Amino acid sequence: MDINQFLNHLCLWLVGLSCSLTLIRTLRMPSSYNRGWMVISAFVLAVMTVALFAIPQQAGLIGGALWLVLIVIPSFGIRQVSALAYQERYQSASQLAQVLSWLHPMDGWRDYPAILGAIALGQQGHLDQAIAILNRYQSPTTVIGRLAAAYRYRLNARWEDLLAWIHEHGLTARLNQDPSLMVSYLRSLGEMGDLNHLVEHAHTFNRILERTGNSQLSNLVRLFVLSYCGDLERVHPLLSQSFADFSPQFREFWLATAEMAADQRSRAEQRLVALKPRSDSMTQWAIARRLKSPLVVARTVLTEASHQTLSQIEQDAQHQARYGRPFTFISKTAYATYLIIALNLMMYGMTEVRGSSLDVDTLTQLGALNPIAVWQGEWWRLLMANFLHLGWLHLTMNMLGLYFLGGFVESTLGIGRYLITYFGSGIGAMFLIVLLAIASNAPDQTLVGASAAIMGLVGAIGAIMIYGWRYEKSRIAAKNLLVLMFVIGIQIVFDLTTPGVSFLGHTLGLILGFVISSLLLRYWKLVNI
Repeated sequence: MDINQFLNHLCLWLVGLSCSLTLIRTLRMPSSYNRGWMVISAFVLAVMTVALFAIPQQAGLIGGALWLVLIVIPSFGIRQVSALAYQERYQSASQLAQVLSWLHPMDGWRDYPAILGAIALGQQGHLDQAIAILNRYQSPTTVIGRLAAAYRYRLNARWEDLLAWIHEHGLTARLNQDPSLMVSYLRSLGEMGDLNHLVEHAHTFNRILERTGNSQLSNLVRLFVLSYCGDLERVHPLLSQSFADFSPQFREFWLATAEMAADQRSRAEQRLVALKPRSDSMTQWAIARRLKSPLVVARTVLTEASHQTLSQIEQDAQHQARYGRPFTFISKTAYATYLIIALNLMMYGMTEVRGSSLDVDTLTQLGALNPIAVWQGEWWRLLMANFLHLGWLHLTMNMLGLYFLGGFVESTLGIGRYLITYFGSGIGAMFLIVLLAIASNAPDQTLVGASAAIMGLVGAIGAIMIYGWRYEKSRIAAKNLLVLMFVIGIQIVFDLTTPGVSFLGHTLGLILGFVISSLLLRYWKLVNI
C-alpha cells in the first residue's frame, strides 16, 4: 500500500468514525443546541459514501477535506470561543465567533457574535448599549435567547432578577438541557445565599456535564460550589491549576469570595477593594454587590445532607484532576515527552539527509529492526528502531499520539517511571518480535516506528484508570476506562484491516505498557496524588 492509498484508507476510517460518533452523541442529547453538528456530520458521511462508489481511490481524501473544513476547524474554533468566554475575554471571543459563524452557521452561531460583543460592551462600561442589544435577542425558547437574557442580568449583578426570570418562564425543568443557563442559575443561588440548593443542583448538573465531556463547565461549577461554601483548601489549587489561564482579576475575585464564605470577611473585603480599580465594569458591579451585601458564612446554613454532598463534589474534583483528561496534553512541563519527540524529529531529519525515510536500506543502516541482525548481536537496533519512521505520515501520526498521551502519563507517573514504561514497552516489544520471528522461521522483515512504545502509553493509561477505579472508587476513572477499551477495540480493527501496520508490535507494546505501569503503581503511588 503506497502513501496515497494509506492516506485514503486512514481518512475513510477517521471521517467515518468521527461523524458516526457525532451523530450518536447528538441524537442522545436532549437539547437542540448541537443539532447543526448532526446535519453537517450526516452531509460529510453522505458525500464520502457517494464518492466511495464513484471514485473509491479518492473517497477518503474528499471526505477528509470536508471533515477538516466543516467539522475539525469549527470544532476547535468553537472550543476556543468557549474558553475565551469562560476567561471573560468577550471581545476576542466575539471576533473569533464572527469568523466561525460562516463555517458553522447553525446552532445559533449567526447571533452568538453579537451577544458576545454586547457582553464586551458591558465590560467596557457601556451598560445601556449592551442591554439594548441583549434585549433584542433574549427569549426563553432558544438557547441563544436564554444566554442573552442571563447576561442581561449578569452584567450588573442583578442575580435576584435572573432567578425571578428563570422561575417566571418555568425554565428550571430545562436547565439540564442548557449548560450556560445552568451555570448562571447556580451562581445566582450562591449569590443569594441558597447554598443547600446550590450544592444539591451542582451535584446533579456536574454528573450531566461529565457525560457531555465539558470539563471547563464542570470546573466552573466546582469553583462556584467550593467558593460559596468557603472551602479555601480546595479553591486555591483549583484556581492555580484549572483556571491558570484566566485573568488574575478572575482568580482574585473568587479567592475573595471563598474567604468571605469562610468567615474571613475583613481579609476578603481588603482583597476586593484592592481589586476593584483593576477590574472591568462587569467585575466592578460584582465587587460592589459583594461589598454591599456580604455572603452568608457557609457553616451557618449548610445542612448535614449538604455537607455529605459537598464531600462527594470535593472528591469528584480531586478525581477529575487526576483521571479526567487522559487523552489531552495537559502538562506544560512534560520535559521527557518533548525530548522524545525532538529525538524522533532529529532522526527523521538524519534519515532524509542520508537518503530517504522511505528507503529500506537507509533505515537499515540507521538502526531499523532486523531480527537476523539483532540475533547476531546488533542489540542496539532494539532501541534505535523506535526512533525511525517510514515517511512523514508515519512520523506525524506517531508524534501526535505521543503528544496527546505522553503528557498525562508523564505527569501521573513521574519522569522516571514514564521513561521506564515508554522504553520498556518499545524495546520489549521489539525484542519479543525478534524472538517470535526467529522461532517461527520468519526472520526476513524490517520494522521501524514508535508505535509499540506509544501503545505502551495506552496500556499505562489503562493501568492508571484501573488503579483509580479499584483503590479510589473513582467514577471518572471507571468511565475513562470504558472509553479506553473502546479506543483499543477501534485500534485493533484498524490494525487488522490495514496492510503494513504491525498488529503484533502494537499489541505487544500495549500489553507491556500495562504490565510495567501496573507493577510500578503497585509499589509506588501516583505522583499527582
